[in-house]
Amino acid sequence: MAEVKSIVDVKELTDEEKLEKKRAYHRAYMKNRRATDENFATKQRQSNKERKKYLYENDAEFKAKSQEYNRERARTNVQYKIKYEELLEQMKLLKN
Repeated sequence: MAEVKSIVDVKELTDEEKLEKKRAYHRAYMKNRRATDENFATKQRQSNKERKKYLYENDAEFKAKSQEYNRERARTNVQYKIKYEELLEQMKLLKN
């Protein structure tokens, strides 16, 4: 069921509500722009990649956080791989 939005006069909103409304609109606009404008999306991805690289090289806290995230992700991937191989073995046993 679609969410029904009530029409509220902008003057009645608090500053925080106005800011949130503006942010929601901007998120939707940017999502649509990235989906429809491949050139813009490519530029944004490149800019984000450069920013992450800069932070990784110059911000020790960011680097530590990134490394911990990558270690945890690698551990999770290894666990999924083990489970996948176990399931394949079970499937082979069922077929025979």
